[in-house]
Amino acid sequence: MKYKELIKWIWQKEDKSYQNAIQRREVWENFNSITEEQVKDVILKFLNAWKCRIPYNRAPELLKACKKTSKYFDKLKSKNILTINLKKHAQDIENVFNILSSVRNIKGTAISKIMHMTNPKLFPMYDDKISAEYGVSQNAKGYLRFMGLMRQEALQLAKNYCKETHIKKLSAEIKIGERKATWTKFLDEYNYGKYTRKNK
Repeated sequence: MKYKELIKWIWQKEDKSYQNAIQRREVWENFNSITEEQVKDVILKFLNAWKCRIPYNRAPELLKACKKTSKYFDKLKSKNILTINLKKHAQDIENVFNILSSVRNIKGTAISKIMHMTNPKLFPMYDDKISAEYGVSQNAKGYLRFMGLMRQEALQLAKNYCKETHIKKLSAEIKIGERKATWTKFLDEYNYGKYTRKNK
């Protein structure tokens, strides 16, 4: 995909629920020490704002799962979509996905959003329509494959972006117009506009 093609689909303004949620780094980056109230007030509130429809009584179960994923997320903290060695870290990524999928009502769409919020520079988001368009399953191996596809897109876009803007260094976070976001977020807006909204 060319950089100019991406620009056609990105949003003019950031979604408020996303903006509010992503600022809560004390939650997303500290799953080992979060509380049930934070699961409700931050994680489930964000997921449901993005139409995941997860009952709030799943909070205790989700809290336990989040705590179990903490050690795997910690290994991936410094990684981003442009530099990640997916072969090396495949097991960590699959472990996170599988732990979260053990929670009732937490499916692939919600899992990808939780993963993205823990590390927005690394994890892309998808839903059932986006995964279907890319031919990937909504399970751990399918998500890992989706990450590989989005990594290819991000690398191509980053190189094209550098050429268009005369920036020499590839970066996992960029500014387009008045907005600054990660490649994974801009790619989600592209996928959502081109595939999810189209199929509504």
